[in-house]
Amino acid sequence: AVDTSSNLKTPDIAHVTTFVNILLSSILEFTPQSLIQLVVLQNAKSYVETPFSQNINELLKVFTTDRITQKGCISVASLLKLLDQYKEDQLSCIFLNFSGITFDNEDIIALANKLQEKKVVFNSISVSTDIFLLKTLSDQLFGTHVTYPTLQDLISDRALFRTLSCQASLSKPTQKLPISLGIRIRKPKICNCCGKLRECVECQFCGALNCQYQKCCLCEKLLTNFQIVKKSQISSRGSGFHFVEVKSELCKCGQESVCQCKK
Repeated sequence: AVDTSSNLKTPDIAHVTTFVNILLSSILEFTPQSLIQLVVLQNAKSYVETPFSQNINELLKVFTTDRITQKGCISVASLLKLLDQYKEDQLSCIFLNFSGITFDNEDIIALANKLQEKKVVFNSISVSTDIFLLKTLSDQLFGTHVTYPTLQDLISDRALFRTLSCQASLSKPTQKLPISLGIRIRKPKICNCCGKLRECVECQFCGALNCQYQKCCLCEKLLTNFQIVKKSQISSRGSGFHFVEVKSELCKCGQESVCQCKK
């Protein structure tokens, strides 16, 4: 869902198109079975612009064929009401916001409670301004809320695309997932689960940085430094697999990794 109110400036539409293109490509890479629909918010209403589709070019035509005229204000309540009308399971929404205020005449808390019962995931991204309500909704509805000073800053944060794609790949927001390979990063970084500068364990599924080998703070996979490797089938007796400990090394590009890159 995209805020196309008068707060979206015409020069920014090209950047919005770039953001949507990268995000949708990332989601479909993680979950090829995903179906995506584009919704725009303006004039205190939410409008469905496209049917559910996997065709990114068709989804982007909303922005590339001058179908969007920015006008009016946004109503977050109208978006929540629209989400409540869907009958699909595993529904996830990503809302890109440019407004500092929402004009609502509905009980947003009641709407959020209904979506919470349906396990709807709500992520929100605010650019240059923010609405505190969006963080409250994202926290309640299993999602993420982030803010950026400019669209260029948003587009350059590839970790966010990985995070949102990972969340979209979860079959249920409360589902407990299996193991993921965790690589210890010895160069101190800001940990995603405690916020401190320290050595971290990077989840290879979603990219989140964790304090130690534990349940990942983002995707909830159990982090391990062992990988299951298939044995050569010399004999039909015994297990065909064994566990191999994976250790990181300093790559020639300067980053810690499990292998050398091609730079």
